[in-house]
Amino acid sequence: MNKEVNLDLIHRYLSGECTDGEKEMVRAWMELNPSNRETVTKLRKIWKVSPRKDVDSDVELAWLRLEQKMEQPSADVEGVPLPKQKYAQKSTNYRKYALLSVAAIIVVALLTSFFFLKGNEAASSPADIAMREVVTKRAHQAQLTFSDGSKVVLSAASKIRFPEKFSSLQRKVYLEGEAYFEVAHRSNVSFIVQTRDARVKVMGTKFNVKARSEEEQVEVAVAQGKVAVQSNSVAKQTDEKEVVLTKNQMSTVKVGQPPSIPRVVNIDNHLTWLSGSFVFDQEPFSNVLREWERRFDVNFVVEDKELLPVTFTGEFRHESLEEMLRLASQSLEFSYRRNSQTITITQNE
Repeated sequence: MNKEVNLDLIHRYLSGECTDGEKEMVRAWMELNPSNRETVTKLRKIWKVSPRKDVDSDVELAWLRLEQKMEQPSADVEGVPLPKQKYAQKSTNYRKYALLSVAAIIVVALLTSFFFLKGNEAASSPADIAMREVVTKRAHQAQLTFSDGSKVVLSAASKIRFPEKFSSLQRKVYLEGEAYFEVAHRSNVSFIVQTRDARVKVMGTKFNVKARSEEEQVEVAVAQGKVAVQSNSVAKQTDEKEVVLTKNQMSTVKVGQPPSIPRVVNIDNHLTWLSGSFVFDQEPFSNVLREWERRFDVNFVVEDKELLPVTFTGEFRHESLEEMLRLASQSLEFSYRRNSQTITITQNE
């Protein structure tokens, strides 16, 4: 295969953006092997489903993005009420029958382009790897053990996708929400946590990843070992280097920006959620309320929006929600009333 024929060139060929010389190059490549022509044909079909920017040489990530575009329902796994943390897991139902034919075209096209364009003959086909998804509800957590022995605790209102069995070349999972990982060491096979805005790569370590969709940044904090953090969006545009974190260090990634410079933190403060505790250090009150909503499965209605950006500092180890609200109301000067699972907050005059 001509090494100059890659995904980008084929997509420009399909969209009519390449030069005459590039057209001849692609056509000659297609004549070399029937499978090459088949790859282009199938990519032409997927082009009608997904825009060029969403077709990625990372097959699993491309598939995840396409799933999201087709609005596939995720399996709703019944978690375990806090503080008990039991294993809960169900197989993911990826496709509705109505989308089966489209999904088949997408998967085959992506796999074919990946293996022929990258020439990775040693890799096993992701199509043969069954994926699982675990979703926790509010006020629930889940403990998982992956096929390599790595362990993860999934926080409330979070979701993780992973292969039933990792390949010999890569261990990769997809996270939305927050999770604590204890990764089994394999010297030649990295472990990757992919989030919407960041990519975390490790060999064997203990770390926490917080990637909430409603928050503007991804947080990565290391308890043991070493991890490399990279921004998804920036990495595609530049030669940005990874930011390496070691024990008791943290980095944040905002959309469109590189990871922040590592800073030393008290790692225990970032792991309090494992035991149901809370440590807030100059945290916007809006974030505090979201944490309580997830932990206690309640809904807050703040009548005075001026309260939301006000920062709050507090440490709670075993207090009830009622006690935490009482202390917060004294500090921020607000009153509240509760009606079942809805708590309404009003700023004092």
